Amino acid sequence: RDIDLVVPDLPEWFGAIRGLVVEPDGTPHPGATVHVAQEIRGTIAIGLVASTQADTEGYFRFPRIPAANWAVVAISADGRRRGIRFDT
Repeated sequence: RDIDLVVPDLPEWFGAIRGLVVEPDGTPHPGATVHVAQEIRGTIAIGLVASTQADTEGYFRFPRIPAANWAVVAISADGRRRGIRFDT
């Protein structure tokens, strides 16, 4: 049986994003929700790519994210605070 296989014009490049969510005093913040998006406008994530939760020690990991500049947003476990990092 013949199959069609489409090869993209450009190769796709991927990377990983990992980090630690911390409080202002430097202590880890377990349970925070972390999002990767193309941009952040006010409280809205535009072009959301992935989401995860920080583990019990505050660490998060996105093992396969398309190579680009991203905004990474961490929202506190209680949902009241957030931190944003651009161009990761």
